[in-house]
This record gives sequence, structure tokens and C-alpha cells, in this order.
Amino acid sequence: MAHITQTEESIMAYERNNGDPANSMPTWTCPPPNQILTHLAAAGSTLVKNGSGAISSINSNDNAAGTLSIYDGLSAAGTLLGVIDTGARGFIPCPWKFSTGLFVVKSTGDDITISSV
Repeated sequence: MAHITQTEESIMAYERNNGDPANSMPTWTCPPPNQILTHLAAAGSTLVKNGSGAISSINSNDNAAGTLSIYDGLSAAGTLLGVIDTGARGFIPCPWKFSTGLFVVKSTGDDITISSV
């Protein structure tokens, strides 16, 4: 029998029947009702959210090279939280909190989607 583990980044929680992993049934978690999905396909600066919140994830939707600078603030003058290489297609879990606002700067026209609350 395979043992099923759960990590913090996991989007799926497992409900165990009598503690036996063989009887596990997947339970999918739903996004929060206040989730904001922001699709960005052009280079430039964007205020994603004014006020406090958190980034849930970032999806790189293509293989175009580029970077995404993420700030806690209303502009690039805010606190830099991180710089992500968006050149590889895929899901990037980013459970980062921000207090003033979520401001991002994209270096190129790569296609990304930011999930935040």
C-alpha cells in the first residue's frame, strides 16, 4: 500500500477512513470566495491589490523568459518581497503576505496569472 503524504503546498487534502491510507478519499479544497485572479500578458507595472492580503500562487502560462518583481506597496517604491523567474511554465506556490498592497513589475511579455486574496 502506498503511503499518501500532504505538504503545505498541496492543493489536495486527504480524508482518511479509520487511518488506513488504502481507504483514503481525495477532498479538493475550494479557492476562497474573495480570491482575485489577475492575468498579465504584457511587460509593465500593475497594482494588483490595495490593502493587506496574501499571494496564493503564481502560474506561468508559457515558456517565455522573464522575471516578476513583487512588492508590498502601492508602487515599486514598496518593500521588495521577491523576484521570480517566470521562464519555466508551471505553478509556483507563493504563500506570501503583504500589508500595504500588492504591486508587481513584469520584465517581459510573458503570460502569467496571479492568485491573491
